[in-house]
Amino acid sequence: MTTPTSDERRPPRRPVVLERRARGRRLELTVRSGGVRPVVLPVQRTVKKRLKSERAAEPLPPRQPGEGVVRSIPRRKPASTGIKFSTPPRPTVPRFKAGLFRTAVRTLVWLLAIAYFVLGSLKDKLLGRSSQKRRAERLLRAFQGAGGTMVKIGQQLAMRIDLLPYEYCLELSKLLDSVPAFPTEQAIAAVERSLGRPLDEVFEAFDPKPIGSASVACVYQAVLKTGEKVAVKVRRPGIGQVFAADLRAMRWLTGLVEGLTILRPGMTRNVVREFGDTLMEELDFRKEARFQELFRRRARKQDISKDHFFTAPKVHFEFSGQDVIVQEFVSGIWLWEILAGVELQDPAALARMKEFNIDPKLVAQRMLWVNNWGLLSNVLFHCDPHPANIVVRENNEIVFIDFGACGTTNHRKRRLWRDLYRAQSRKDVQAMGKASIAIIEPLPHIDYNEFEQEVENVFYNSQIAVWSKHSEWYERTTASIWFGFFDLCKKYMIPINLDTVRSFRATLLYDTLALRLDPKLDLYKEYRNFARMDARRVRRKTRKQVRRRLTRGPSKNNYLELQLLMKTSQRALERLNAFLDKPGLNFNYMMEKGAFAIVTGIKLVTFSGGLVALVGGAAWVRSAVVGHGLTFMDSVGQVLAERPMQAALALVGVLGVRRLLYRLNDAKI
Repeated sequence: MTTPTSDERRPPRRPVVLERRARGRRLELTVRSGGVRPVVLPVQRTVKKRLKSERAAEPLPPRQPGEGVVRSIPRRKPASTGIKFSTPPRPTVPRFKAGLFRTAVRTLVWLLAIAYFVLGSLKDKLLGRSSQKRRAERLLRAFQGAGGTMVKIGQQLAMRIDLLPYEYCLELSKLLDSVPAFPTEQAIAAVERSLGRPLDEVFEAFDPKPIGSASVACVYQAVLKTGEKVAVKVRRPGIGQVFAADLRAMRWLTGLVEGLTILRPGMTRNVVREFGDTLMEELDFRKEARFQELFRRRARKQDISKDHFFTAPKVHFEFSGQDVIVQEFVSGIWLWEILAGVELQDPAALARMKEFNIDPKLVAQRMLWVNNWGLLSNVLFHCDPHPANIVVRENNEIVFIDFGACGTTNHRKRRLWRDLYRAQSRKDVQAMGKASIAIIEPLPHIDYNEFEQEVENVFYNSQIAVWSKHSEWYERTTASIWFGFFDLCKKYMIPINLDTVRSFRATLLYDTLALRLDPKLDLYKEYRNFARMDARRVRRKTRKQVRRRLTRGPSKNNYLELQLLMKTSQRALERLNAFLDKPGLNFNYMMEKGAFAIVTGIKLVTFSGGLVALVGGAAWVRSAVVGHGLTFMDSVGQVLAERPMQAALALVGVLGVRRLLYRLNDAKI
């Protein structure tokens, strides 16, 4: 056995670090451990981080006399003394309330308007000159005489073609928002309150005279410091409280009408609620600005033709707020001016159209394209496309303004509208009726077959004019379809969702405007063109996604989708198994329960019959002893007519049915 030397018996020395050098992501240490020559050792980056943290540690203060291991250690001072936790501010939604006095005043205004309409109509009837047109004109004058918010309410009622006759809606659509402007000082104060700074820090010029004065807001033109011309929309002070008072007055009056007439309970309440939501939506300028921005962005993103022929004004959100919207100033020619040039051959309008290179037929085609895009591809659509809300720029670019009333869609509604349009293009009247009924579902308890047959008749009668080559332009719009459809809904008292009404009305208005611009336009051909272009867009998008996945390989989102699909399939199988394992679906259980129900019924009838026969027999024997001479059936009849026997039979029946129900609900019998 070899004896170890003194160096071998000596424990190994601790390595001494002579130098540290960073080499990319690695750290090299020059160390000496026992030998003479230093050795370079590569180590991981984490070692460097650990060494830095060790070097950064503050040294412990010297231990004081009498201190043990439990003593104070220096702590890092906080960088700030502010709050440690904060929550984001909650989004503010404008809410307005009306007092009792203001509501009473508005109710009086409503009653006076109603009295004017009712008494005038009664007078016409007595004089023998009553007609729906005269009543509609009188209703228009009633709203115009009340003024203020009644104008806006009349405009909203003009949209409810599902509630009012067409003549009434047509007359109310003539209401103009020509309301006297409020003081400019209040508008400037609202703008500065929204900006949070003086007016001259943002605007280079601000015109004190409004270019538009409506019942909800006034619009001013201004120039920003950057030189960009903008339109500033300012909400009227106190208009929210006035709207709230009008809505409360409407609830009072419609509730009274509902209680005194044969209207279905709750029908007017739902209509007033939806009507109030629409009015309050117009007061929410923040929501309107977001609708406008979303419409503008998606219009540019999903424009299939790449011409970008329709848009909305750009919103300056940094200057906008709850009461103010600052947006791009749109210059061009109003659509009502183009209609005047086409229908009235107005020389000034025709000259302006030529100056802007505007073709009415191309504008009509693009109007229909925008309608199809809004209902079939987009998440929202402009549901009030009247000529005063559309501006046409040079080279037929359409600009939509005033997004206070927008409709929304979902996947189901878009699918149903596609089914309806495809059925129209195939001239399939039955499929058109089924698709239109599916759009307004759920339906109340009505005779569905009868309602479906009447809907098909409405579509068939309107389509005859569409298929004819000698029909007038107004006979080829969807007006006759939707007016007849809404008349049937009123006949069967079917409530319709507000967004559904908006989609029907928007389709009607788009069709009407397009055919007024080009009376020979084929509506269904334009839909087929849109469908082909939309199919190409979907095909390009799908190919792009497939190409990306093939070239880049599966991503994390793909695996997440695969995992979600697997979990969904597993849950579906579990629910299917649970459904199939129910005792009620098992044939043996069904046979056992059926047999038990039959036997229980036989026992119940036998027991009841035996009880009646026993008591009736006793009465027959007693009558024979007394000498009354009653037959057995007469005795049984007298027994059944007595209240105690009826109560006993009822008790036996209740107990038997109760036992039967308990046994049928058991998992096993």
